[in-house]
Amino acid sequence: MDDELSGHILDEYPFTGKIGHKIHFFEITDSTNRVAFKLAVEGAEEGTVVIADTQTKGKGRLNRAWLSPSGCNLYLSIILRPNIRIDEAPQISIVSGVGVADTMLSYFPSSVSLKWPNDIMMNDRKICGILTEMRVKSGRLDFVIAGIGLNVNMLKEHFDDRLLETATSMLLESGKVYSRINIMAVLIDTFEKWYNTFLNNGFQPIHKFWTDHAYGIGEMVVISFKDTVIAGKLKGLDKDGALLVEEGVGKMHRILTGDATVLKTPKQ
Repeated sequence: MDDELSGHILDEYPFTGKIGHKIHFFEITDSTNRVAFKLAVEGAEEGTVVIADTQTKGKGRLNRAWLSPSGCNLYLSIILRPNIRIDEAPQISIVSGVGVADTMLSYFPSSVSLKWPNDIMMNDRKICGILTEMRVKSGRLDFVIAGIGLNVNMLKEHFDDRLLETATSMLLESGKVYSRINIMAVLIDTFEKWYNTFLNNGFQPIHKFWTDHAYGIGEMVVISFKDTVIAGKLKGLDKDGALLVEEGVGKMHRILTGDATVLKTPKQ
């Protein structure tokens, strides 16, 4: 499954905002996040994008591998240099998820949701993962890398067997093959819209969008991190972007990191 994504096409594409003004394209690289991090350390400007047709060591959260077959998906990393406090930096992950989810809603208006902390779901299956990494320098936030892996034209045979029941792609959901360059253009424009909203208006608009499209609100959820496990009812996000989980009656946990498994109630 292949399409027209290439460095030549990207060079000619009219990206008009700050994000996408400079694009580094690789037929193959180990990890777009690693390349973007190196470029950012070397002084690359905000909005620089690294994109690859395939990755040999694609990275997911908690040091997991990200399956990265060639010719079918989008693997890109965006360099961001927001003027925010260090403690606000984790909100960029939520902003990134909102940007991708809003992109998917333009193609699938009724079946897209956001699963904490940074997964995009479609009909209860994961279609996109996001990995944000940051660097602090001299006590200030230097930059954030927003890495996005979006399953576009992935077929069932591209997935590991263990992912067949939990992952999906745009093609599998619709039966249609999509232009990756067109998807990327919509994604970059929509991401920049929400990133600017965050910078200009704070986290509240991001919080509202996330809440309106959240996956599993009101359901039971299990949060695991290292040796800690918390189970309770998923209540949403607080004003700063931490997950709120109610264990028992009135015992609220504020979760900043971990893996969430939503135990959705079977439909009657």
